[in-house]
Amino acid sequence: MGKLTEGDIQARANGQSYDRGRRYYENGYVLEATRRGNVVTAEVEGSQYEPYQVEVILKEDGGIARAYCD
Repeated sequence: MGKLTEGDIQARANGQSYDRGRRYYENGYVLEATRRGNVVTAEVEGSQYEPYQVEVILKEDGGIARAYCD
């Protein structure tokens, strides 16, 4: 599996989710993001007091198999 680009994310996320995620990233709310194989995880500072975890599991073709926010 190759490098995950912004274009890849935009192509696979719905417009509203992509726009919100981009704003969070640009405003510094994505505190840490890592990719290990087909799993992307991030810690995000949202409107809640505590940051929350985001996990995206990618299919072999790069599509999104599952996405979680906790």
